[in-house]
Amino acid sequence: MTEHHGLSEELSGWRRFFIGRDVEPQDDVSSEVPATWITISRDGTVVSANATFGAGPDVVELVASIVGSKASDALAHMPESQATVQAAIDAAFATGQVQVLRGIDIGLPTGELLELLYLPLDEDHVISVSRDITTELQRERNLIEESDHFRLLAESSSDIVALYNPDGTYRYVSPSVEKVMGYRPDELIGRNAYDFIDPVQHEFARTEKHQPALEGDVTQLLLRFRAKSDEYLWVEGMVTPVVDDNGTVVALHTVTRNVDARVRAEIEAAQNAEHLRSLFRLANEVLVVVNAETNFTFVSESSQNLLGYAPAELVGTSFFNVLHPDDLEELAARFAEFLPGPGGNDYVTRVRHSDGRWRWVEGRVSDELDNPSIGGIVSVMRDITDERQLREDLLQSQKMEAVGRLAGAVAHDFNNLLTAILGYSELARIAASSGGDPVAELEHLEAAGDRAAALVDQLLSISRRRVGGS
Repeated sequence: MTEHHGLSEELSGWRRFFIGRDVEPQDDVSSEVPATWITISRDGTVVSANATFGAGPDVVELVASIVGSKASDALAHMPESQATVQAAIDAAFATGQVQVLRGIDIGLPTGELLELLYLPLDEDHVISVSRDITTELQRERNLIEESDHFRLLAESSSDIVALYNPDGTYRYVSPSVEKVMGYRPDELIGRNAYDFIDPVQHEFARTEKHQPALEGDVTQLLLRFRAKSDEYLWVEGMVTPVVDDNGTVVALHTVTRNVDARVRAEIEAAQNAEHLRSLFRLANEVLVVVNAETNFTFVSESSQNLLGYAPAELVGTSFFNVLHPDDLEELAARFAEFLPGPGGNDYVTRVRHSDGRWRWVEGRVSDELDNPSIGGIVSVMRDITDERQLREDLLQSQKMEAVGRLAGAVAHDFNNLLTAILGYSELARIAASSGGDPVAELEHLEAAGDRAAALVDQLLSISRRRVGGS
């Protein structure tokens, strides 16, 4: 079971379709859904189901029979599939992310194998979309298992030969991966390659290597890959798309080798800025070197994207000229703490773009002043502005949600108090008009007023704490 990356755009569209049109889960929208689908509530009950688009009679009969029952009960005769399906449903509710199962046997008489997608619709419902992939799986098995030449090449090579689904999930890895990276092939198959690529390079790998391969291009790569020892190693290789008879990319094939020692040696032996620039051109980060006076002596070409300045515009100027004035004192203190001494130390600060905007960056600094091949303080920075904005948006959303819950609770309590006040007022009026004694009713009325006053005091106290803590 995996969180499916390749279908995120399509499935997000279906989720917007349901939510944007305020369609209830049980409404019949099957004519607009591209596969057999069912709606499952949080307790596992099938709320609605529909089999369309050429589904066979066995599927139609099965789908019609499960409405109102537990989704997993339909697989009671298939314990292994039942457990797998239930785990996917639970994961969809727990994570809020699409879950994908491939090659699931639900016991159809004709033996179809299905792909099941579980898309969270809201907090209480999951949409399950299914399609028959029996032929597709057979084609994949033929591609891997019946290609003797491929296996002979893969298993006799010291390079790592791998085959992936279009979303980056491993389908095959040659045995050489254990010697190079420490993983057995079965520890990688079913996992996504992005689980092992250096997170800093995810966006670069996705846009510059993965997407072009999905479009049919052969691409070269140089990435840092996490070995089983948790050490990141540099690997280089080639990504080749595998297409079917219709020209559709059905898999990605890579041949990679460990070049960590070479890359590290080249970095350590770099004698000038041009050599450093050629090494780091592939990285989606900005590499800078400053001297003891904090003036730039080297700036990588990627500075154009982050800062809007060409390297030549920055070399010779002070690193502190591009920093936010409010961050200068703290960052200077941090640098004094870091230096002298080798080793990486992290920092977060704001830098000024050439258009005047301030961008948040996360960086790592290391003292290489005594290293004759560098002779400066090295820093690698990456833009985290969008990440911070997402976190702030999420925090604001959570605050607004909390305020909404508080307002609802307060409205409920005040409504109860107002009901009591109005009720006892009416009883007191009736007692007085009939010559009776309204004292008891007035005492209840007074008690309700006291509770209302206490509730107001609590709200004022909360307000003062929020203002004082903001």
